[in-house]
Amino acid sequence: MLSSHAADKIKLLNPIQVKALNKIGDLMCPTHNELPSFTQVGAIEHVDILMAELPPNDLKDLKLLLTILGFMPSWILFGILNFLEKNQDMNGEIGTLVRTVRFGFRGIIFSLYYSGLKGHQSSVPSTPDQIVGYKIQMDTTV
Repeated sequence: MLSSHAADKIKLLNPIQVKALNKIGDLMCPTHNELPSFTQVGAIEHVDILMAELPPNDLKDLKLLLTILGFMPSWILFGILNFLEKNQDMNGEIGTLVRTVRFGFRGIIFSLYYSGLKGHQSSVPSTPDQIVGYKIQMDTTV
């Protein structure tokens, strides 16, 4: 979990919302071989970087969803994530919602996890991007 110092760094989400993202992050990025879990990396401390880019209404909706999910036990979140994965090809308005939520969670969690950023009190020697050799570059000559 986050120390009080780390929680103070996050300005755009409350502790319940951060708890939800940490639970979802650990379900999507658990400890595996030499890879640390989402919470072990502690990159959640940098979530404001992502949240600041969201349109205000999207941030409001995300915060509402995370508030609700923050009160749920991990086994229910696991079921929800499984539902999202298995039903991403669903048709209609529900299918659109499923794909949007799935895409949003994956974007937030994987962006933080593979960002190369660690939490202030993280004890992991290497970040996941370093472990898997992931390096992103932007061509600025265009």
